[in-house]
Amino acid sequence: MSSEEKLALAAIAISVVVKKRRRQSRREWVKQWLLKRPKQSHTTLLEELRLYPADFQNYLRMDHDIYNELLQLISPLIVKQDTNCRDAITPHERLAVTLTYLATGRSYADLVFQTPRRSHPITAVLFPPGHLNKLFALCLGLSRT
Repeated sequence: MSSEEKLALAAIAISVVVKKRRRQSRREWVKQWLLKRPKQSHTTLLEELRLYPADFQNYLRMDHDIYNELLQLISPLIVKQDTNCRDAITPHERLAVTLTYLATGRSYADLVFQTPRRSHPITAVLFPPGHLNKLFALCLGLSRT
């Protein structure tokens, strides 16, 4: 086989591969359950659980009043600004995911499905270690006598 024939066969093979790749299109750009995530996240569940104090206590391992008090204390430390590209994760969402992580020991892969937005990695939602120390200090100061 001459070099011209080899070159022609290589060109044909490349064009076939390129055409196959062009034909392959995505079936769907966004999965439907991801579009429903803001409505079906843990924050929506927490709003429902407020009506049932025992279930709220079971879910976050604290009652609603202590959660709100903790949220008020920790919010200034963890609040983020919205950007032009996306809304920031609220302190309520951050605190709820972090408390669930600390209370249950669930894996990061499991917690991803609990977050309301997928655009953020789960490590960005959880408190950084420095903020966790502040959270623990606040919790120790919250003990009711």
